[in-house]
Amino acid sequence: MRLNPLRAIPVLERDDGEVFFDSPMICEYIDSLNDKPRLYPASGEARWQALRWHALGQGMMEATVARFVELRKPARSRMRRTPPKHEARIAAALAFAAERVPASGFISGNTIGIADITLAAALGYIDLRYAHDWRGRHPRLAQWLVPISARPSFIEPSRRSHNKGRYKKGRYKWQEARFKELQHAPSSIAGQARAPRFFLVSCNFSLYLNL
Repeated sequence: MRLNPLRAIPVLERDDGEVFFDSPMICEYIDSLNDKPRLYPASGEARWQALRWHALGQGMMEATVARFVELRKPARSRMRRTPPKHEARIAAALAFAAERVPASGFISGNTIGIADITLAAALGYIDLRYAHDWRGRHPRLAQWLVPISARPSFIEPSRRSHNKGRYKKGRYKWQEARFKELQHAPSSIAGQARAPRFFLVSCNFSLYLNL
């Protein structure tokens, strides 16, 4: 955190010593280093749609962690209206996503993009910290998630952390998946022992890596 004046993670430190912070910025910077099909469209309506999905997924996770943090407080210290407020935010976001995801395939185009990765990460984190039957209410969204979560980039972190317990699995599975899709670049991330590859710190988990 010493590299970020905002005292938050993640922080990306480049080989030249420059540092970047803020989840969306780091994701897009890493994507710009990849010569394979881009996760972020370069311009036009497709780009705005991708950024909106990224904002939606990140907002879902922020609401989930805010609810989780409030419920961890002693009962006498909790704000009674706070958990229901965040649950309503999550419910509205799930409904928004369910109306717009395709019945199968990727959200935009023929390859996985930041929209798919961020939404899948959000749904995985909801399952971890706010487990409820959103699949029963939104079967189309649940169906869309199945092939995404079956990708090697999502399965491998889960398998590797299988013996570390539910806490470790939830903490690393989804964040590693995001960076496996982003591939790796010649930089390092501050916050997890300066990991040389982008597998350990998720751009969308900057608020709750230690929960």
